[in-house]
Amino acid sequence: MKKIFYFIATITMISTSSFAQVEKGGQLFGIQSVFVKSYPQNEGAYKTSSYDADLSIFHLFMVSNRIGLGYFTNLNFSGYKSENKDSWGMDMNYKNRSLTGHIGPMARYMIPISQNTYIFPQFLTGFGRNWTTYHSNVHGSISNSKSNSSTSLTEFQFGMANFLNQCVALETKIGYGWARINQNEQKTKLNALGASFGAVLYFNRKTKV
Repeated sequence: MKKIFYFIATITMISTSSFAQVEKGGQLFGIQSVFVKSYPQNEGAYKTSSYDADLSIFHLFMVSNRIGLGYFTNLNFSGYKSENKDSWGMDMNYKNRSLTGHIGPMARYMIPISQNTYIFPQFLTGFGRNWTTYHSNVHGSISNSKSNSSTSLTEFQFGMANFLNQCVALETKIGYGWARINQNEQKTKLNALGASFGAVLYFNRKTKV
C-alpha cells in the first residue's frame, strides 16, 4: 500500500512541479525548418529535380496548466525543374518557383510522461497566399508567366518534447493536414502527411493572458 502511495505521489510531483514551464502564465516560442531536395532523376525522356524548404515559427501563451493558445506563421519555398533535348538536340526545359505563406491560430495540450518529456496533440489553421513563377524554353521559344492565389491550411499534429534544460526543448512532430488553393476561381485541395523537428524556448515569466 505504501508503494502505491509513493508511486502516485511521484507521478503527481512530476505532473506539477517538474513542468513549471507549461503552467499558466508561461510562454513557448518555437522555430522549425524542413528542407527536402530530390536529386536529378529520369522520368521518361525528362531529367527532373525539385526542392522544398519550410520555415515555421509559433508563439504560445499558457492560458491554463498544460493548455497553450497562440499563433503560428510559416513560409514555404519550392521549385521544380525538368530538362530534355529532342532528337535534333534542341532544348525542352520547364521550371517553376513558388513561395507560400500562412498565418493563423493554434492550440496545444501538454501531457507529461516523465521528468524531462511530455507529449502533446496540437491543432492549427490559417490563411495565406501563394506566388508562383513559370518558365519554359521549348525549341528556343521562351515563355514566362506569374500567378498568385489565396490558400488555407489546416493540420492536426502529435508530438513529443524532450527538455535539454529548464528553458530549451527539442520537439519532434508528425501531422496530417490539408491545404486549399483558390486560383482563377478554380479550387484545389491537397492532403499531406509529414514530420518535423525543431527547438522550442520556454519562458517562466508570468504574463496576463
